[in-house]
Amino acid sequence: MMDFLTICAVILAFPVSSVLSQCLTTECAQNALALAYAYGFPLYAYGLYVRRYGNVTTNTLYHQRALTGAQFTGVVRPNADTVYSTTFVDLSENDLELEVPDFGDRYWVWPFSDAYANDVANIGSISNSTPGKYLVRYDQTNVGVQTEKVKGDYKAYLNIPTPYGIAITRILVKSELNDIEAVNDLQDQLNITLVPRYSPPVAPAFNLSLFNNTAFVPSANNSLAQAVLSLTAALAPYNEPEAPQDRTWVPQLLTNAGINLANNTWTQPSDTNLTAAQAAANASYNALSTLPSYTIDLGNNWTSTASSIQGDFGSYYQARYRTAVVGYLALTAEQVIYPSFPNLDIPADGAVLFQFSAKPKIKQGGFWSLTVYNSDQYLVSNTLNRYAIGDRSNLTYSDGTLVYGNGTDDADGPLEVLLQPNDIVPPTNWTGNWLPAPDGGGVVSVTLRWYGPEDSMTNGDYVYPKVTLIDAIRGENATTK
Repeated sequence: MMDFLTICAVILAFPVSSVLSQCLTTECAQNALALAYAYGFPLYAYGLYVRRYGNVTTNTLYHQRALTGAQFTGVVRPNADTVYSTTFVDLSENDLELEVPDFGDRYWVWPFSDAYANDVANIGSISNSTPGKYLVRYDQTNVGVQTEKVKGDYKAYLNIPTPYGIAITRILVKSELNDIEAVNDLQDQLNITLVPRYSPPVAPAFNLSLFNNTAFVPSANNSLAQAVLSLTAALAPYNEPEAPQDRTWVPQLLTNAGINLANNTWTQPSDTNLTAAQAAANASYNALSTLPSYTIDLGNNWTSTASSIQGDFGSYYQARYRTAVVGYLALTAEQVIYPSFPNLDIPADGAVLFQFSAKPKIKQGGFWSLTVYNSDQYLVSNTLNRYAIGDRSNLTYSDGTLVYGNGTDDADGPLEVLLQPNDIVPPTNWTGNWLPAPDGGGVVSVTLRWYGPEDSMTNGDYVYPKVTLIDAIRGENATTK
């Protein structure tokens, strides 16, 4: 695995002097500005998330009580399978004691991310976590879930490398009628209690109102780059990199970009260009993503990112930046993989057929779904209120038998999903397998989600769905609305 400095020097043609020594030239400062912008952008994404909730406090659970629908525009490309319980984490003075209920066979995950959206510690069904108490701690040395040398009656320690962080619990909503009520009851059984450390604070208390500071919010007089770099100056001094080796050079990088770590301010270096810095940050990710080792070819034009740049990014700051832009707070690959397909342009009288070779292979406690998004990257409004299709849907094989449920768990074979405009209703034998696209068709994107994938889903054993553009399927009972 290449480290960040090697990538900068070999792939991106950024001189390592931008991060290893004081800048003496404009070119050096310009390079540092681009890298610092990418480095600090997840802090800005954090602020966007906070502002969605309004007046909130740290170390408090905020529950989403219903599944996401087409009316939701808080984040792009949301899932339509789970509800969220969000906590803005502050470990500056206290540890956090978690209480976890019994979820039975339901998928759940309580992931803890550091200030930069690295998913560093997960408990949940995939990791066979059991009900009980867990302790969340600030610990830069033993990052992750610690199950040995755990004191008291805690099941594990969850060690976070920054004093500020975020945790968004995901709980699966099943297809049964009124299952959301059972999920809401489980949410109410989640609990967080402050545990004082009786030692000096490791950072100032995390005041979430800082994200409303006009210096950190883009406006006509304050560009996005200015907001990102000013916010980085405010928070980076207290939140060091997860990777220990990067703690020696990141401060010099930020200093070269105009950030004063002593007084939490940012001043743009002379003769540098912020627009060019943003463009260079985007180019840095594009360069990384072209490397064969960072994209997995799953077959039939489906791809996914390598596990090394999903969820917990280490020194891959370009990938961390890009994920904060398009998919903030992605989970790590042992929890979920997100196979993607190129955008689809559906004609007004057309459709897309997904031909699955067999059921996706998912571990006990996991699930899978296929979700469609409109051109704005939001869920598609439709008369069925169906935004995803998967193992909790009434999918049928071509002979009409159910794919899941009613004792069919051992059955397997090819199955098809129809992505067709909402205003062209297919024959009734397609209803269970129909994922509505926007009225009139148009450009859409799709994402598969394998929560708890078996190895066969990434090692080439599983044949990924064939995707074909077809004429819309109409029958005698089909109507155009």
